[in-house]
Amino acid sequence: LSGITTIVPWVFISILLIWLSSWFIVQKDLNEGIGKVSKILLPVLVVIVIVIVAFSLTLPGASIGYTQIFTPDWSALTNLNVWLAAFGQIVFSLSLGMSIALTYASYLPEDSKLTDNALIVAFSNSGFEVFNAIGIFSILGFMALTSGIPFNELVTEGTGLAFVVFPKVFNVMGPWASIIGPLFFLCILFAGLTSLMALLEVASFAISEKFDFSRRRSATLVCIVGFCISCLFSTAAGSYLLGIFDAFLNNFALLFGVFLECIIFGWIYNFDELVEVLNSHSSIQMDPFWKIIIKYILPVCIFVLWAQGVYSTILTGDTTSHMVMLALAIVLVVVPIIFTLLPASNEDYYKPIQDD
Repeated sequence: LSGITTIVPWVFISILLIWLSSWFIVQKDLNEGIGKVSKILLPVLVVIVIVIVAFSLTLPGASIGYTQIFTPDWSALTNLNVWLAAFGQIVFSLSLGMSIALTYASYLPEDSKLTDNALIVAFSNSGFEVFNAIGIFSILGFMALTSGIPFNELVTEGTGLAFVVFPKVFNVMGPWASIIGPLFFLCILFAGLTSLMALLEVASFAISEKFDFSRRRSATLVCIVGFCISCLFSTAAGSYLLGIFDAFLNNFALLFGVFLECIIFGWIYNFDELVEVLNSHSSIQMDPFWKIIIKYILPVCIFVLWAQGVYSTILTGDTTSHMVMLALAIVLVVVPIIFTLLPASNEDYYKPIQDD
């Protein structure tokens, strides 16, 4: 963390612009802000991905890459770290354990088909991820062919793949790099921006509901706090910190959040009432077997993977990363407790919801 006091100006300015843009959108009414922006950014994102995938399949060596996706290594299923990474990925991509689905569902009409909508989101998300992976792996296959580097040595994770490997690939693409390169990074920008806005909506909605703040005021508060935390990533130690934050949040914090939700909805909340609400207007009904999954199977699986991941991290991580993760864990536990214990300013906050 020796470089944490050194600000990288262009990274700082980029972070500031992203937060200002996010604040400008989130502080507006849901339909006027996030709704309108999502109607533009998401279709553009899909079109860009289609263009990149279509182009990548024409590259020499593309088959080297995409065959890696559809040639499974079954022995990897015995590695608990693979399951941990898979759980972390799907939990993050579906925004589970972050109250995003709960927040946006609160805006839906009473007769919404909740189960149908959930399945549509899950299958479309997974389908888009696989489609996107075909393009990414095809480009990596091209790199493996032209550079002579074994494919497995090219594959990395997180920022290393996006900001180290792919720029090297674009350097050997010739004239096409000036088109595919910007499109690729636009994908990352649009995906990140829409994800950030979704997270901001949850936090600002919760503050607004409990403390009776205006939407603008709560969004401003959340964005200021978020920007201050993000400034850590604009330092010379930003890349190192980002890796720690990414590993902790995806593999540990979110998984533990889903584990707690299974306990709350499976054991504390009346699960049968929840199923009744989900099935009331849905074409696809929740089978009783889901009760067994939520109450027993899923919590056990998640906790075993989570505990193994924590144990592995303790054995392999360095002291600095352990301290940063411990600080993150304390913040993620203490801050929600404080906000929960603070008295609500909204008189209707504690009133039970009345059925129509």
